[in-house]
Parts: sequence; C-alpha cells; structure tokens
Amino acid sequence: STFRDNQTRAIMNNGNLTVRNSLFQDNAGYSGSGILNGATRANLTVENSTFRGNTATGSGGAIYNAGVATVSYSTFQNNRSGQDGGAISSYGFNGRERLTLEFSIVENNQAKNGGGIHMSGVPTQVLDSKIRQNTATTAGPDGYGTFI
Repeated sequence: STFRDNQTRAIMNNGNLTVRNSLFQDNAGYSGSGILNGATRANLTVENSTFRGNTATGSGGAIYNAGVATVSYSTFQNNRSGQDGGAISSYGFNGRERLTLEFSIVENNQAKNGGGIHMSGVPTQVLDSKIRQNTATTAGPDGYGTFI
C-alpha cells in the first residue's frame, strides 16, 4: 500500500495493526505523520516498509508510539519532527509500552531531540539495525533516551 501526501497523518491505530510492504511518503501531522500508535493497549507491527519525507510539527516524524511497536526490515529516510524523534518517537505512560527495531535503517532524519529515534520511559531494543547520519538541534543526533 502507498500512503502519500496526507495532511493530518496517514494512519491512527488504537487496536492491533500490521503494516507490510508499504510506502509512507510526504505525510504531515502533529505527531506520527506516518503512523500514530496511540493507545497504551495498541499493538503495531511494521514489516518491510519505507517511511520517507514525512513531517510532524510535534513528535515522531514517521511513527509516534505510545503502545507496543515492532518494526522490522524497514527504512526511515529524510523524516523530520519539530520536537522529538525525527523518524520514531516512543513514550511510556504506564509501563506496558515497548519499541523494538530490527534489521532496519534509520538515516538522514532530523528533530530537536533524537534526530533518528527518541525514547522516553519506554524499553527500546535495537537489533541489527543502522542508525546513522541523523541530526538533532538540541540533543542526541541518532538517538535520545535509553536503549536496551
């Protein structure tokens, strides 16, 4: 599937969602302009997808996670946010939230904090992924928060 040029975000998930073989390009919104995984009980799986040129004025240029998210074999390029996480921003509110990034590339993204990935109160696991050449105007060009 292709999600392109949406002005309020492409997808908002408050349940269980699996996205495969998709392109998210040039979407805009406040947070999570590609996908907002919005509820603490929300489960998101992304496989073999590309997020390119998405822009959030808030956090999470491509993905904003406030639930459980697993991203595999995906690419994040040239996304940006005005606040946290140029590509991915992940926030914890009740201890259930998780973020796993595996076999993926996060490059050339930009944000105020965590140009590539921003985590706050969320256990985050990165496996066999490349996080490189991202920029942040305040802190953490490639990542900001605690990786496990």
